[in-house]
Amino acid sequence: MLVTGNNELTQQVLLAVLSTTTSPFWVLFTDTRGDTLDMAVILESFTPERVRAACDAEKLAERAAPGALTLPGLTAGMADSIAAATGWPVQIGPICAAELPLYFENHWKS
Repeated sequence: MLVTGNNELTQQVLLAVLSTTTSPFWVLFTDTRGDTLDMAVILESFTPERVRAACDAEKLAERAAPGALTLPGLTAGMADSIAAATGWPVQIGPICAAELPLYFENHWKS
């Protein structure tokens, strides 16, 4: 489960990168008031509470198999808080969406 903010450009870039794989991925767009993720971290619009709200709104626990939430690298400082707020294990992914194929290595099927 990839977790990111709801900035329109972020969504376009992430979906463009994901279109290069046949591997199944879930994506959870968290309400960041439209802020890019770097700004959302600074402006505190990407928070554990907002990630939990997105999980709840999408009924993630009912719809997805247990696994980890993969957060963008810029959110590493709040990983423990997000894990506590959501009840999901958290892993820190790359800073840039273009690095996802390298990050997921053998799980990324072209």
